[in-house]
Amino acid sequence: MSWDSYHIFIHETNLHDVFLVEFFSKFIRKAEDNNLLDKYFYIRYWQGGPHIRFRFKKSGENDKYVIQELNKIFNEFNLEYDNPLVLKPEDYYRNHKFDGQPVKKEDLYWYDNRTIVNIPYKPEIDRYGGENVIGLSEDLFHISSKLSLLILEKIENNPNKKIIAALDLFSVAIQILEDKAKFNEIYSSFWAGHRNEKIDYPKLTHKLVDVYSSRYHYIKDNLNHIQYNEWYVNLKNILDDIVKNQTSYKVREQARISILASHIHMMNNRLGVYPHYESMIADVINQVIKKG
Repeated sequence: MSWDSYHIFIHETNLHDVFLVEFFSKFIRKAEDNNLLDKYFYIRYWQGGPHIRFRFKKSGENDKYVIQELNKIFNEFNLEYDNPLVLKPEDYYRNHKFDGQPVKKEDLYWYDNRTIVNIPYKPEIDRYGGENVIGLSEDLFHISSKLSLLILEKIENNPNKKIIAALDLFSVAIQILEDKAKFNEIYSSFWAGHRNEKIDYPKLTHKLVDVYSSRYHYIKDNLNHIQYNEWYVNLKNILDDIVKNQTSYKVREQARISILASHIHMMNNRLGVYPHYESMIADVINQVIKKG
């Protein structure tokens, strides 16, 4: 069964968490309670204007009911937050980093604020190991989306708690690796170009290393008992299956590192942790491990 895909354009990025926690998560629970959804996942994205991408597989022929409910909660959101931002595409795109990659002018399309648009889902097949294993990553997208919504509800749009949650999930994820330092350095190097020149990263990193050290070791030593255990078990088992059967990478270890890094990045995306923090997150964990 194919994925349905809808892009929910909310140009006010400061309202993305509000929408996800106060409206979207309730919609998801209701849809699941009524057996309307088989699987779903979401990400935040920039192309066409700030928005949330919602992909789902329906249970049976229930897609029209899912969309009706989605439109209903979106209307409720728009009524409650009824002063929409007027954002011009030329202003938005002028200083955008575009995921660090060059973008063709024709790909800089635009959709109006507070609209829902049916746009087909195009999976990044090569990035996640090939056609025969993309479904496994999509299973993990679903599991990660469920967990991220629970985390967002708990942290209540607190940016400091978001960073701690991102550190937690990074800490959990790297426990499936033998060479953690190598992975941390690769991850940090990849995202270093997204750093924000206004942030004092050495100072913030030093502070977080002091604050987070004991928490890292607790997580590492108690994987079977922490709130992230189910995600850890699924991540480990699914990634093992992907690496064994993938066709995108010549070396299995390269596949493990690259695909794990993609899943960590997308988890940060779901939490609303911006790319300019991702290099620092890897640096903090690396220094915590070296500190012992």
